[in-house]
Amino acid sequence: MEQVNHDFKYHAEIEYEHENTYLSLTNAMGNTLHGFIIDIQKRFYYYKDRNPKLILALENPNENRKNITKRIKPIIKEWFDKY
Repeated sequence: MEQVNHDFKYHAEIEYEHENTYLSLTNAMGNTLHGFIIDIQKRFYYYKDRNPKLILALENPNENRKNITKRIKPIIKEWFDKY
């Protein structure tokens, strides 16, 4: 992924099973870490019956990109396990 098509501070790629057994992607974004986590949670909830998985989480995705996937996955897992 070269660049994303938005100017948010955070970006995530989420994979889920499509109706026809194909895998599809959706994304989540936010300007604050809290808003970003909430947007990821919304996507996970929306696709909860389709086995959603966080594939990639980035801070500053269009410049000085930092991969924060390892930092975000435990937060998402904790939330998803509760519900």
